[in-house]
Amino acid sequence: MMERPVFVFLDDAPFELDNFRHNIAPAAPDVEFVYDSTFDGVFGKLGDRPVHLFLLDLFGSDPAVRAPRIPSQHELGPMVDSLPGLAEVYAGLEVSNLDNINEYLLRLFAVVDGWRRVFQSVCDQVGQNRNYGLGNLARAEADYPLAAKVAYTRKSLFADAAACFDAGFDGLFMKPPGKDDADIAASSRKAAPGLVAAWSDLVEKRLVRGCRERADQGEAQGGPADLIAALRQLAQALAGGDKMAARDAAGTLPPEEPMAPLARAWLGR
Repeated sequence: MMERPVFVFLDDAPFELDNFRHNIAPAAPDVEFVYDSTFDGVFGKLGDRPVHLFLLDLFGSDPAVRAPRIPSQHELGPMVDSLPGLAEVYAGLEVSNLDNINEYLLRLFAVVDGWRRVFQSVCDQVGQNRNYGLGNLARAEADYPLAAKVAYTRKSLFADAAACFDAGFDGLFMKPPGKDDADIAASSRKAAPGLVAAWSDLVEKRLVRGCRERADQGEAQGGPADLIAALRQLAQALAGGDKMAARDAAGTLPPEEPMAPLARAWLGR
């Protein structure tokens, strides 16, 4: 029996793992999901199976923060009190003048950016930062170079997004939001089909890139011409959405070719 594609979800919050299992995963019944809070835990569950996609929570506990602590309201008070408010946003602004739109947005962003700095300060103190996700990305890249890797986060800021792409993530997705657990569950169920479709698209793009990289590597090393041709045919068929041609090309790959189990499991859904 052909194995299903494998998606790995790493998150250090039990609620997020449980929410994903019950509200996101059902939208992809043809995929096997593997869950854990640590990369070592996931590694033990995978065995020698290939992985098609890593979904990596970005914000998590940073062991380098030796004494995490929640700042008191008294500590945060002065930071928040110094932030601009709506009075400063609208002071002297003629709201009927459309030429003032840029000035208005600039002032409003100053409010947002002030809260961003407060949030970042709190993250630093409680020991929650993007090092968790970037560390797991480095492990995934080293051990599963052919898998797609995306950041999956609810708390990241634009600086975190830039860091994600600099580090080599294939994409960044926001976790469905909500005012409480029930609201998050409902928004997760609603967003699940779109998220799964987007992740599947990234997996196919990563498979195409993997085939081309393997073919280029084979040519550089003087590898078998038939294998190189099959890899290129597989890449072309996947990129063009020709599932029948892709299956034919995948069927000619030898079992020891790393792209073979990935392509066959994906095309056998």
